[in-house]
Amino acid sequence: MALLAVAGKPLPDPPYPASVRSGHWKYALDVARITQSTTWILANAETRPWLLMLWFTSWQQIPAGSLPADDEVIAATLGMTPAWFQAHRPVLMRKWYRASDDRLYNPTVSELVLAMIAEKTDWRNRQRKRRAK
Repeated sequence: MALLAVAGKPLPDPPYPASVRSGHWKYALDVARITQSTTWILANAETRPWLLMLWFTSWQQIPAGSLPADDEVIAATLGMTPAWFQAHRPVLMRKWYRASDDRLYNPTVSELVLAMIAEKTDWRNRQRKRRAK
């Protein structure tokens, strides 16, 4: 059963399966993309390191690139007080959305996860072909 959003519409499905893990896969920092993003521009100097931590933390979650839909847990995972998180939540959680698995996803981080999945799949296919020879 799909969870209902506030507007009464069903929440979207997650962008990839719940089993996706980043493991030791690299998290590529596209500095130009980050520094030119509206979220980065709107964040003050004190908040910007926390944005990076938020994205890095989501990369390590299961599924990769997601966060629990619980502000208190997110704050604790990042090592900040709930009050500080709430005060900066509008910028920190900008563009994150809740999916039907009750987890939060960010379109840009999800794009990186999907690219990782494609690279892993390509690597596995090359390995299979190499072994088959």
